[in-house]
Amino acid sequence: SIPAMQQAVAQILEKFGRIDVVVANAGIASSGTVATTPTAALLKTVEVNLNGVINTVSQTLPAMTQSQGYYLLVSSAAALKSTPGSSAYSASKSGVDHFANAFRLEVAHKGIEVGVVYPAWVDTDLVKDQQNLDSFNEMLKQLPWPLSVITSVDDCSQAFVEAIGLRKRKQYIPKALASIGPIRQVFMSPLWEHLLQKRTRTAIPKA
Repeated sequence: SIPAMQQAVAQILEKFGRIDVVVANAGIASSGTVATTPTAALLKTVEVNLNGVINTVSQTLPAMTQSQGYYLLVSSAAALKSTPGSSAYSASKSGVDHFANAFRLEVAHKGIEVGVVYPAWVDTDLVKDQQNLDSFNEMLKQLPWPLSVITSVDDCSQAFVEAIGLRKRKQYIPKALASIGPIRQVFMSPLWEHLLQKRTRTAIPKA
């Protein structure tokens, strides 16, 4: 919430006197299609993943302006491709991506830098819960490399540290995803949809 974030920022400033780096890493997901997922769950995903990032950025901006700090906003590989069964999650993470790109231009003259990180699958509880579903495991096998790679938490955290240390504009996890970034439209094209539809006709009902 806005009051909770304001309180957190005030406590940090009281203790440390400044904020130099902000990592906005909000991420929840609900399994299922729009037709099978409760509306409240779809809205909650966007509320946490996108609005949570916006709230974090907004409340820390005055302090970050003083320090000419660095923001690292966590998007997802889901923002690079269209995947059925993750509509709200993909929308929220695409929103983070576009928010970061516009925000970067707004604050560049203040000396603030903004990076975006695009993790694919990270070995957290969120992904482990998905692995309990046969449909998820089948989908993962069918995804092209490197979209199918599951990264360890340690490797993911090291990538975050690298991005912060170098104040990187973009960070991909795994790094091989960097090849997809410039051609992301291919994964939202009629060709990609045609390839997926052959599988989703059976995978979606099964999910």
